[in-house]
Amino acid sequence: LLHDNAQGSRLIELRQEFQSVEFTQITRAPTLSILRNFSAPVHIIFDYDDEALLRLASQDSDRFNRWEAGQNLALRYFLRAYQQTIEDAVLPESYLTYQKNILNDCSIDAGFRALLLSLPSYERFTEALTQDPLQTIDPQRASAIWQRGQSDWAKALHTDWRKAYLEQHTQNAQNTQNQTAYSLTGQGSRRLQNLALHALLVNPNSADLGRSNQTHPNDAVALAQRQYQLSNNMNDRFAALRNLVHNANANANATTQALLRDFYTRYQHDSLIIDKWFALQASAPAISMDQLHALIEHADFSYTNPNRVRSVVHNFCLNNPRAFHRLDGAGYDFWLTQLTRLCRVNVQVAGRLARALEHWKKFTPAYRELMLTRLQIAQQKIHAKDVVEILEMALY
Repeated sequence: LLHDNAQGSRLIELRQEFQSVEFTQITRAPTLSILRNFSAPVHIIFDYDDEALLRLASQDSDRFNRWEAGQNLALRYFLRAYQQTIEDAVLPESYLTYQKNILNDCSIDAGFRALLLSLPSYERFTEALTQDPLQTIDPQRASAIWQRGQSDWAKALHTDWRKAYLEQHTQNAQNTQNQTAYSLTGQGSRRLQNLALHALLVNPNSADLGRSNQTHPNDAVALAQRQYQLSNNMNDRFAALRNLVHNANANANATTQALLRDFYTRYQHDSLIIDKWFALQASAPAISMDQLHALIEHADFSYTNPNRVRSVVHNFCLNNPRAFHRLDGAGYDFWLTQLTRLCRVNVQVAGRLARALEHWKKFTPAYRELMLTRLQIAQQKIHAKDVVEILEMALY
């Protein structure tokens, strides 16, 4: 991929351990788009600079490479910010300009725009931290950095996000009338609509974001509530509910809690959807320990139902690091209690849960000591062979 936007491809077969390829008649250094249209899971180590990644994310005609370049660039910014002060901006102006251009480029289908505009998840960010042998993880700091990056992203494009949401919401209504809501185009439109809704809720400057009893048309919470109430399909309704439940300001909103109860009432006879309902709440970053225990005590929760256990226990311990890693150790106590109980019910399900603390050595001392104590207690109390092996591997 050349600097002047001219593109060309060439197939190179790598048959030797060390091999050099020389390109001629190239007047400027190209930006390489590697493994184009290649589906095999190959891990490439290539030292792209920021400018090259931004160029690939903006111009590459290979859709996967374009998406991956944007993800790797954003992840690089998050990792750099982790080394700096929390007050510094996480995402630079050049990246936000790229995002703005993508959001407003209607020549790109809505579904692919949604993929290009999505930031790396918090889980991917912390996973990258664990892969650095010289890095220790402070969950509170990591969470603050990730939230700051999300805020930068949402705030810089706030007007564009609102425009995109309203456009896609209108388009979805037309798709429903034309019976094309479930086409690929319709699915992409809903995906972009729901990402825009997420961005509007993330933005701390959204009008009256935390108000519990207001329905101002500029209020992002009111937009999400309206989408839930007027939706004619479960996916859109669930997306609106997820955005509300996973937003720290909106989670405690009385209307949000009422919508959670309404969703349960609507779908209580569909066990797979109720699994999603449990998982939605257990993975909410702002979930309290009281709310978590309420899910365990719910009439539809059962330790003999592996999917239900995974929806709550595994989702909290393995997929909700911002809530799980608490300085009071309550998340680790919950893990220990649930692991001990599951060893008596389903060892296979317990084995997966046992891995929740396997990276304890990568954390800062305060968290490390809390996790080590629980691992040692678990090793003493649990006698299921498969689980004991996992605990021993984690400890030693």
